[in-house]
Amino acid sequence: MNRVFRFFIVAVFLLCALHSSDAQWVQVHGKGGASVTSLSSGPMGLFAGTNSGVLRSTDDGITWNTLNAGLTDSNITAIFASGPNVLAGTFGGAMFRLNDSGTSWMLIDYPGSIHSFTTLGPYLYAAGGRTVTFSTDMGITWEINDTSFRNFYVRSLASLSTQLFAGTGNGIMTSLDFGVTWQASNALLGNQISALASLGNILLAGNSNEYDTVHPNGIYRSTDFGESWTIVHSDPLISVLSFCVTGSEIFAATDIGVLISLDSGYTWEIRNTGLTNLKVQTLTMVGTTLFAGTQGDGTFRSTDSGRIWKPGNIGIEGTFPTTLYHTNDGLFVITQTGGLLRSVDEGASWQSWNPSSTNLVQAFTKIDNRFFVAAENPPVASGNPSGFSSIYFSTDEGSSWTKENSADSQYYKISFSAFGSNIFATTQDDGVLLSSDSGLTWVRVDSGLGRW
Repeated sequence: MNRVFRFFIVAVFLLCALHSSDAQWVQVHGKGGASVTSLSSGPMGLFAGTNSGVLRSTDDGITWNTLNAGLTDSNITAIFASGPNVLAGTFGGAMFRLNDSGTSWMLIDYPGSIHSFTTLGPYLYAAGGRTVTFSTDMGITWEINDTSFRNFYVRSLASLSTQLFAGTGNGIMTSLDFGVTWQASNALLGNQISALASLGNILLAGNSNEYDTVHPNGIYRSTDFGESWTIVHSDPLISVLSFCVTGSEIFAATDIGVLISLDSGYTWEIRNTGLTNLKVQTLTMVGTTLFAGTQGDGTFRSTDSGRIWKPGNIGIEGTFPTTLYHTNDGLFVITQTGGLLRSVDEGASWQSWNPSSTNLVQAFTKIDNRFFVAAENPPVASGNPSGFSSIYFSTDEGSSWTKENSADSQYYKISFSAFGSNIFATTQDDGVLLSSDSGLTWVRVDSGLGRW
Protein backbone atom coordinates (compact mmCIF):
# COMPACT_ATOMS: atom_id res chain seq x y z
CA MET A 1 0.00 0.00 0.00
CA ASN A 2 1.26 3.45 -0.88
CA ARG A 3 2.81 4.97 2.23
CA VAL A 4 1.15 8.38 1.78
CA PHE A 5 -2.24 6.71 1.42
CA ARG A 6 -1.65 4.67 4.57
CA PHE A 7 -0.71 7.81 6.43
CA PHE A 8 -3.94 9.37 5.25
CA ILE A 9 -6.04 6.42 6.45
CA VAL A 10 -4.58 6.50 9.98
CA ALA A 11 -4.82 10.29 10.15
CA VAL A 12 -8.49 10.18 9.17
CA PHE A 13 -9.19 7.40 11.68
CA LEU A 14 -7.68 9.40 14.51
CA LEU A 15 -9.19 12.71 13.53
CA CYS A 16 -12.68 11.27 13.19
CA ALA A 17 -12.58 10.38 16.90
CA LEU A 18 -11.93 13.96 17.95
CA HIS A 19 -14.43 15.59 20.29
CA SER A 20 -14.23 19.40 20.33
CA SER A 21 -14.02 21.36 23.63
CA ASP A 22 -16.05 23.68 24.74
CA ALA A 23 -27.56 44.97 14.21
CA GLN A 24 -24.56 44.07 11.92
CA TRP A 25 -23.00 41.94 9.21
CA VAL A 26 -20.04 39.93 10.49
CA GLN A 27 -17.66 37.99 8.28
CA VAL A 28 -17.55 34.46 9.66
CA HIS A 29 -15.31 32.74 7.14
CA GLY A 30 -11.99 34.44 6.62
CA LYS A 31 -11.05 36.60 3.70
CA GLY A 32 -9.82 34.48 0.79
CA GLY A 33 -12.10 31.59 1.79
CA ALA A 34 -14.30 29.38 -0.32
CA SER A 35 -16.92 30.49 -2.84
CA VAL A 36 -20.25 29.73 -1.16
CA THR A 37 -22.87 28.72 -3.72
CA SER A 38 -25.76 27.69 -1.48
CA LEU A 39 -26.98 27.91 2.11
CA SER A 40 -29.63 25.96 4.00
CA SER A 41 -30.42 25.28 7.66
CA GLY A 42 -32.20 22.63 9.68
CA PRO A 43 -31.97 20.76 12.99
CA MET A 44 -28.64 19.27 11.86
CA GLY A 45 -27.08 22.74 11.58
CA LEU A 46 -26.41 25.49 9.06
CA PHE A 47 -24.89 24.17 5.84
CA ALA A 48 -22.88 26.00 3.18
CA GLY A 49 -22.24 24.43 -0.20
CA THR A 50 -18.95 25.62 -1.68
CA ASN A 51 -16.73 24.94 -4.67
CA SER A 52 -14.56 22.80 -2.38
CA GLY A 53 -17.16 20.84 -0.41
CA VAL A 54 -19.61 21.42 2.44
CA LEU A 55 -19.19 23.55 5.56
CA ARG A 56 -21.39 23.13 8.64
CA SER A 57 -21.96 25.44 11.60
CA THR A 58 -23.70 24.40 14.80
CA ASP A 59 -23.37 27.78 16.54
CA ASP A 60 -25.39 30.04 14.23
CA GLY A 61 -22.51 30.65 11.85
CA ILE A 62 -19.89 31.80 14.37
CA THR A 63 -17.55 28.92 13.50
CA TRP A 64 -17.53 26.43 10.62
CA ASN A 65 -16.14 22.94 10.06
CA THR A 66 -15.69 21.01 6.84
CA LEU A 67 -18.05 18.07 6.29
CA ASN A 68 -16.68 16.27 3.23
CA ALA A 69 -16.46 12.63 4.33
CA GLY A 70 -18.02 10.48 1.61
CA LEU A 71 -18.12 13.19 -1.05
CA THR A 72 -16.70 12.12 -4.40
CA ASP A 73 -17.51 15.48 -6.01
CA SER A 74 -16.76 18.61 -3.97
CA ASN A 75 -18.16 21.24 -6.39
CA ILE A 76 -21.42 21.77 -4.46
CA THR A 77 -24.06 23.82 -6.30
CA ALA A 78 -27.16 23.23 -4.12
CA ILE A 79 -27.90 22.37 -0.48
CA PHE A 80 -31.27 21.35 0.99
CA ALA A 81 -31.94 20.85 4.71
CA SER A 82 -35.33 19.98 6.19
CA GLY A 83 -35.82 18.13 9.45
CA PRO A 84 -33.31 15.27 9.58
CA ASN A 85 -32.86 15.34 5.80
CA VAL A 86 -29.85 17.08 4.25
CA LEU A 87 -29.01 16.81 0.54
CA ALA A 88 -26.08 18.16 -1.45
CA GLY A 89 -26.14 18.47 -5.23
CA THR A 90 -23.08 18.97 -7.41
CA PHE A 91 -22.22 20.54 -10.74
CA GLY A 92 -20.83 17.24 -11.95
CA GLY A 93 -24.14 15.42 -11.59
CA ALA A 94 -23.82 13.68 -8.22
CA MET A 95 -26.24 13.95 -5.31
CA PHE A 96 -25.38 13.07 -1.72
CA ARG A 97 -27.48 12.54 1.41
CA LEU A 98 -26.13 13.12 4.93
CA ASN A 99 -26.23 9.99 7.07
CA ASP A 100 -28.34 9.79 10.24
CA SER A 101 -25.37 10.55 12.50
CA GLY A 102 -24.52 13.66 10.49
CA THR A 103 -20.91 12.60 9.96
CA SER A 104 -20.62 11.54 6.31
CA TRP A 105 -22.38 11.62 2.94
CA MET A 106 -23.95 8.79 0.98
CA LEU A 107 -24.15 8.84 -2.83
CA ILE A 108 -27.68 8.79 -4.27
CA ASP A 109 -28.56 7.50 -7.73
CA TYR A 110 -29.39 10.72 -9.59
CA PRO A 111 -29.51 11.50 -13.35
CA GLY A 112 -27.74 14.88 -13.63
CA SER A 113 -26.37 18.13 -12.20
CA ILE A 114 -28.32 20.09 -9.56
CA HIS A 115 -28.75 23.85 -9.31
CA SER A 116 -31.83 24.28 -7.12
CA PHE A 117 -34.24 22.54 -4.71
CA THR A 118 -37.84 23.39 -3.81
CA THR A 119 -40.85 21.68 -2.22
CA LEU A 120 -44.55 21.59 -3.09
CA GLY A 121 -46.92 19.55 -0.97
CA PRO A 122 -45.35 16.14 -0.28
CA TYR A 123 -42.86 16.46 -3.14
CA LEU A 124 -39.22 17.56 -3.19
CA TYR A 125 -38.00 18.89 -6.55
CA ALA A 126 -34.47 19.27 -7.92
CA ALA A 127 -33.55 21.28 -11.00
CA GLY A 128 -30.41 20.87 -13.01
CA GLY A 129 -29.20 20.32 -16.52
CA ARG A 130 -32.23 20.05 -18.82
CA THR A 131 -34.52 18.31 -16.33
CA VAL A 132 -36.62 18.73 -13.21
CA THR A 133 -36.88 15.62 -11.06
CA PHE A 134 -39.10 14.89 -8.08
CA SER A 135 -38.93 12.72 -4.99
CA THR A 136 -41.70 11.46 -2.73
CA ASP A 137 -39.32 10.18 -0.02
CA MET A 138 -37.26 13.33 0.69
CA GLY A 139 -34.52 12.55 -1.78
CA ILE A 140 -33.92 8.83 -1.33
CA THR A 141 -35.25 8.05 -4.83
CA TRP A 142 -35.93 10.35 -7.80
CA GLU A 143 -38.12 10.26 -10.92
CA ILE A 144 -38.17 12.18 -14.22
CA ASN A 145 -41.57 12.44 -15.87
CA ASP A 146 -41.07 15.03 -18.58
CA THR A 147 -38.47 16.13 -21.12
CA SER A 148 -40.13 19.39 -22.24
CA PHE A 149 -37.07 21.46 -21.35
CA ARG A 150 -35.28 20.32 -24.51
CA ASN A 151 -31.99 22.23 -24.79
CA PHE A 152 -32.64 24.80 -22.04
CA TYR A 153 -30.84 24.38 -18.75
CA VAL A 154 -32.99 24.66 -15.62
CA ARG A 155 -31.41 27.10 -13.15
CA SER A 156 -34.08 27.85 -10.52
CA LEU A 157 -37.34 26.55 -9.03
CA ALA A 158 -40.26 28.03 -7.05
CA SER A 159 -43.82 27.11 -6.12
CA LEU A 160 -46.92 29.30 -5.78
CA SER A 161 -50.18 27.78 -4.56
CA THR A 162 -50.31 24.43 -6.42
CA GLN A 163 -48.24 25.58 -9.39
CA LEU A 164 -44.53 24.95 -10.06
CA PHE A 165 -42.22 27.35 -11.91
CA ALA A 166 -38.83 26.55 -13.44
CA GLY A 167 -36.41 29.25 -14.52
CA THR A 168 -34.47 28.24 -17.63
CA GLY A 169 -32.02 29.72 -20.11
CA ASN A 170 -35.00 30.81 -22.19
CA GLY A 171 -37.64 32.11 -19.82
CA ILE A 172 -39.99 30.28 -17.45
CA MET A 173 -41.79 26.95 -17.69
CA THR A 174 -44.77 26.01 -15.54
CA SER A 175 -46.38 22.83 -14.28
CA LEU A 176 -49.97 22.41 -13.04
CA ASP A 177 -49.67 18.71 -12.18
CA PHE A 178 -46.86 18.63 -9.60
CA GLY A 179 -44.11 18.44 -12.22
CA VAL A 180 -45.47 15.56 -14.31
CA THR A 181 -45.70 17.79 -17.40
CA TRP A 182 -44.38 21.27 -18.19
CA GLN A 183 -45.46 24.08 -20.52
CA ALA A 184 -43.44 27.04 -21.75
CA SER A 185 -44.64 30.50 -20.72
CA ASN A 186 -44.72 33.22 -23.35
CA ALA A 187 -43.51 35.79 -20.80
CA LEU A 188 -39.83 36.57 -20.30
CA LEU A 189 -38.76 34.52 -23.32
CA GLY A 190 -35.08 34.99 -24.12
CA ASN A 191 -34.19 35.66 -20.47
CA GLN A 192 -31.85 33.49 -18.44
CA ILE A 193 -33.91 33.14 -15.27
CA SER A 194 -31.40 32.44 -12.53
CA ALA A 195 -33.61 33.09 -9.47
CA LEU A 196 -37.28 32.59 -8.54
CA ALA A 197 -39.25 33.23 -5.34
CA SER A 198 -42.82 33.68 -4.14
CA LEU A 199 -44.50 35.68 -1.37
CA GLY A 200 -48.27 35.44 -0.96
CA ASN A 201 -49.64 35.76 -4.49
CA ILE A 202 -46.49 37.51 -5.75
CA LEU A 203 -43.97 35.73 -7.97
CA LEU A 204 -40.48 37.19 -8.44
CA ALA A 205 -37.87 36.39 -11.08
CA GLY A 206 -34.28 37.50 -11.42
CA ASN A 207 -32.19 37.17 -14.56
CA SER A 208 -28.53 37.19 -15.55
CA ASN A 209 -28.42 37.95 -19.27
CA GLU A 210 -24.71 38.38 -19.81
CA TYR A 211 -23.84 40.33 -22.97
CA ASP A 212 -27.55 40.69 -23.79
CA THR A 213 -28.73 44.20 -24.74
CA VAL A 214 -32.25 43.13 -25.74
CA HIS A 215 -33.52 41.76 -22.41
CA PRO A 216 -32.92 44.12 -19.45
CA ASN A 217 -31.22 42.65 -16.40
CA GLY A 218 -32.94 43.03 -13.08
CA ILE A 219 -35.86 41.82 -10.96
CA TYR A 220 -39.30 41.09 -12.42
CA ARG A 221 -42.62 40.86 -10.56
CA SER A 222 -45.85 39.03 -11.41
CA THR A 223 -49.27 39.09 -9.71
CA ASP A 224 -51.04 36.69 -12.10
CA PHE A 225 -49.11 33.44 -11.74
CA GLY A 226 -46.49 34.42 -14.28
CA GLU A 227 -48.82 35.35 -17.13
CA SER A 228 -47.42 38.90 -17.24
CA TRP A 229 -44.39 40.57 -15.68
CA THR A 230 -43.25 44.06 -14.69
CA ILE A 231 -39.59 44.92 -14.25
CA VAL A 232 -39.28 46.54 -10.80
CA HIS A 233 -35.51 46.90 -10.53
CA SER A 234 -33.39 47.39 -13.63
CA ASP A 235 -29.61 47.50 -13.79
CA PRO A 236 -27.59 46.50 -16.88
CA LEU A 237 -24.71 45.35 -14.66
CA ILE A 238 -26.70 43.21 -12.24
CA SER A 239 -27.02 39.43 -12.16
CA VAL A 240 -29.64 38.19 -9.70
CA LEU A 241 -28.50 34.81 -8.37
CA SER A 242 -30.98 33.93 -5.62
CA PHE A 243 -33.78 35.20 -3.35
CA CYS A 244 -34.48 34.76 0.34
CA VAL A 245 -38.01 35.41 1.64
CA THR A 246 -38.51 35.84 5.39
CA GLY A 247 -41.72 37.30 6.78
CA SER A 248 -42.44 40.52 4.91
CA GLU A 249 -38.81 40.97 3.83
CA ILE A 250 -37.40 39.77 0.51
CA PHE A 251 -33.65 39.70 -0.06
CA ALA A 252 -31.89 39.29 -3.38
CA ALA A 253 -28.34 38.00 -3.78
CA THR A 254 -26.63 39.70 -6.70
CA ASP A 255 -23.17 40.37 -8.05
CA ILE A 256 -23.48 43.99 -6.87
CA GLY A 257 -24.39 43.02 -3.31
CA VAL A 258 -27.58 42.46 -1.31
CA LEU A 259 -30.92 44.06 -2.20
CA ILE A 260 -33.99 44.19 0.07
CA SER A 261 -37.66 44.82 -0.57
CA LEU A 262 -40.14 45.68 2.20
CA ASP A 263 -43.20 46.04 -0.04
CA SER A 264 -43.66 42.59 -1.59
CA GLY A 265 -40.99 43.15 -4.22
CA TYR A 266 -42.32 46.38 -5.68
CA THR A 267 -39.31 48.55 -4.73
CA TRP A 268 -35.75 47.60 -3.81
CA GLU A 269 -32.80 49.14 -2.02
CA ILE A 270 -29.13 48.10 -1.75
CA ARG A 271 -27.72 47.21 1.68
CA ASN A 272 -23.96 46.87 1.29
CA THR A 273 -22.57 49.08 4.05
CA GLY A 274 -19.36 47.39 5.22
CA LEU A 275 -19.71 44.43 2.87
CA THR A 276 -16.23 43.77 1.50
CA ASN A 277 -17.24 41.37 -1.27
CA LEU A 278 -20.23 42.37 -3.40
CA LYS A 279 -20.45 39.12 -5.35
CA VAL A 280 -23.16 37.52 -3.21
CA GLN A 281 -24.39 34.17 -4.50
CA THR A 282 -26.80 32.85 -1.87
CA LEU A 283 -28.79 33.93 1.19
CA THR A 284 -30.61 32.17 4.02
CA MET A 285 -32.22 33.14 7.32
CA VAL A 286 -31.64 31.27 10.61
CA GLY A 287 -33.88 32.65 13.33
CA THR A 288 -33.28 36.40 13.14
CA THR A 289 -29.81 36.09 11.58
CA LEU A 290 -29.37 36.46 7.84
CA PHE A 291 -26.45 34.72 6.14
CA ALA A 292 -24.88 35.60 2.80
CA GLY A 293 -22.46 33.41 0.86
CA THR A 294 -20.00 35.21 -1.39
CA GLN A 295 -17.77 34.30 -4.29
CA GLY A 296 -14.32 33.87 -2.79
CA ASP A 297 -14.78 35.41 0.68
CA GLY A 298 -16.88 32.83 2.49
CA THR A 299 -19.94 33.62 4.58
CA PHE A 300 -21.18 36.83 6.22
CA ARG A 301 -23.95 37.27 8.79
CA SER A 302 -26.35 40.03 9.74
CA THR A 303 -28.55 40.58 12.78
CA ASP A 304 -30.31 43.73 11.50
CA SER A 305 -31.58 42.74 8.05
CA GLY A 306 -28.31 43.72 6.41
CA ARG A 307 -28.35 47.43 7.25
CA ILE A 308 -24.71 47.42 8.44
CA TRP A 309 -21.86 45.04 7.68
CA LYS A 310 -19.13 44.78 10.27
CA PRO A 311 -16.10 42.77 9.16
CA GLY A 312 -15.02 40.26 11.80
CA ASN A 313 -11.57 39.64 10.38
CA ILE A 314 -9.32 42.21 12.11
CA GLY A 315 -5.84 40.69 12.07
CA ILE A 316 -6.82 37.96 9.61
CA GLU A 317 -7.11 40.00 6.40
CA GLY A 318 -5.60 38.41 3.34
CA THR A 319 -5.31 34.95 4.91
CA PHE A 320 -6.93 31.69 3.84
CA PRO A 321 -8.17 29.85 6.96
CA THR A 322 -7.90 26.08 6.52
CA THR A 323 -8.61 24.74 10.03
CA LEU A 324 -10.58 26.10 13.01
CA TYR A 325 -10.28 25.01 16.65
CA HIS A 326 -12.45 26.16 19.56
CA THR A 327 -11.38 25.76 23.21
CA ASN A 328 -12.25 27.57 26.43
CA ASP A 329 -9.21 29.75 25.73
CA GLY A 330 -10.54 31.14 22.46
CA LEU A 331 -10.88 30.45 18.77
CA PHE A 332 -7.78 29.31 16.88
CA VAL A 333 -7.20 29.18 13.14
CA ILE A 334 -4.42 27.73 11.01
CA THR A 335 -4.01 29.53 7.70
CA GLN A 336 -2.94 28.23 4.32
CA THR A 337 0.40 30.00 4.71
CA GLY A 338 1.15 28.18 7.99
CA GLY A 339 0.12 30.89 10.42
CA LEU A 340 -1.53 30.21 13.78
CA LEU A 341 -3.92 32.94 14.90
CA ARG A 342 -5.95 33.28 18.11
CA SER A 343 -9.14 35.23 18.86
CA VAL A 344 -10.58 35.78 22.34
CA ASP A 345 -13.58 37.83 21.14
CA GLU A 346 -15.39 35.27 18.93
CA GLY A 347 -13.43 36.20 15.83
CA ALA A 348 -13.77 39.99 16.01
CA SER A 349 -9.96 40.36 16.20
CA TRP A 350 -6.97 38.03 15.85
CA GLN A 351 -3.37 37.83 17.07
CA SER A 352 -0.48 35.72 15.83
CA TRP A 353 0.30 32.63 17.92
CA ASN A 354 3.16 31.13 15.89
CA PRO A 355 6.13 29.72 17.82
CA SER A 356 8.26 31.97 15.57
CA SER A 357 7.84 33.93 12.36
CA THR A 358 9.71 31.24 10.43
CA ASN A 359 7.61 28.25 11.56
CA LEU A 360 4.83 26.93 9.33
CA VAL A 361 2.16 25.53 11.64
CA GLN A 362 0.50 22.28 10.57
CA ALA A 363 -1.55 21.25 13.62
CA PHE A 364 -2.74 22.52 17.00
CA THR A 365 -4.23 20.99 20.14
CA LYS A 366 -4.55 21.58 23.90
CA ILE A 367 -4.21 19.06 26.75
CA ASP A 368 -4.74 20.17 30.36
CA ASN A 369 -2.98 23.56 30.51
CA ARG A 370 -0.45 22.83 27.77
CA PHE A 371 -0.80 24.02 24.17
CA PHE A 372 0.85 22.04 21.38
CA VAL A 373 1.64 22.93 17.78
CA ALA A 374 3.25 20.86 15.07
CA ALA A 375 5.32 23.10 12.83
CA GLU A 376 7.78 22.80 10.00
CA ASN A 377 11.29 23.64 11.16
CA PRO A 378 12.95 26.91 10.16
CA PRO A 379 15.80 26.81 7.59
CA VAL A 380 18.95 24.77 8.07
CA ALA A 381 20.85 27.81 9.38
CA SER A 382 18.97 27.42 12.65
CA GLY A 383 20.42 23.95 13.18
CA ASN A 384 17.22 22.10 12.21
CA PRO A 385 16.77 19.87 9.15
CA SER A 386 14.92 21.99 6.58
CA GLY A 387 11.49 20.71 5.59
CA PHE A 388 11.04 18.43 8.61
CA SER A 389 8.53 19.08 11.40
CA SER A 390 8.75 19.20 15.18
CA ILE A 391 6.38 19.47 18.14
CA TYR A 392 6.37 22.64 20.28
CA PHE A 393 4.51 23.29 23.55
CA SER A 394 3.59 26.31 25.64
CA THR A 395 2.57 26.51 29.30
CA ASP A 396 2.07 30.31 29.38
CA GLU A 397 -0.72 30.75 26.83
CA GLY A 398 1.60 31.14 23.88
CA SER A 399 3.95 33.77 25.32
CA SER A 400 6.84 31.33 24.83
CA TRP A 401 7.25 27.99 23.08
CA THR A 402 9.61 25.06 23.76
CA LYS A 403 10.62 22.41 21.27
CA GLU A 404 9.64 18.93 22.48
CA ASN A 405 12.94 17.02 22.33
CA SER A 406 11.61 13.65 23.48
CA ALA A 407 9.74 13.44 20.15
CA ASP A 408 12.65 14.89 18.20
CA SER A 409 13.20 13.21 14.87
CA GLN A 410 12.86 13.92 11.19
CA TYR A 411 9.09 13.91 10.60
CA TYR A 412 7.00 15.18 7.73
CA LYS A 413 3.52 16.73 8.21
CA ILE A 414 2.47 16.05 11.80
CA SER A 415 -1.20 16.08 12.83
CA PHE A 416 -2.74 15.67 16.30
CA SER A 417 -5.64 13.75 17.83
CA ALA A 418 -6.32 14.24 21.55
CA PHE A 419 -8.26 11.90 23.87
CA GLY A 420 -8.33 12.91 27.53
CA SER A 421 -4.67 13.22 28.55
CA ASN A 422 -3.50 11.17 25.54
CA ILE A 423 -2.18 12.76 22.37
CA PHE A 424 -1.59 10.89 19.11
CA ALA A 425 0.71 12.48 16.56
CA THR A 426 0.51 11.00 13.07
CA THR A 427 3.32 11.66 10.60
CA GLN A 428 3.56 11.23 6.88
CA ASP A 429 6.78 9.21 6.81
CA ASP A 430 7.52 7.96 10.32
CA GLY A 431 4.40 6.38 11.77
CA VAL A 432 2.39 7.29 14.88
CA LEU A 433 3.56 8.74 18.22
CA LEU A 434 1.65 8.65 21.54
CA SER A 435 1.99 10.71 24.69
CA SER A 436 0.02 9.53 27.73
CA ASP A 437 1.30 12.23 30.10
CA SER A 438 0.02 15.43 28.49
CA GLY A 439 2.93 15.64 26.09
CA LEU A 440 5.81 15.22 28.56
CA THR A 441 7.12 12.07 26.85
CA TRP A 442 6.36 10.35 23.52
CA VAL A 443 6.57 6.74 22.33
CA ARG A 444 5.99 5.08 18.97
CA VAL A 445 2.76 3.05 18.70
CA ASP A 446 2.84 1.93 15.08
CA SER A 447 4.05 -1.66 15.48
CA GLY A 448 2.73 -3.76 12.62
CA LEU A 449 2.01 -0.81 10.37
CA GLY A 450 5.34 -1.11 8.59
CA ARG A 451 7.47 1.70 7.26
CA TRP A 452 5.45 4.52 5.70
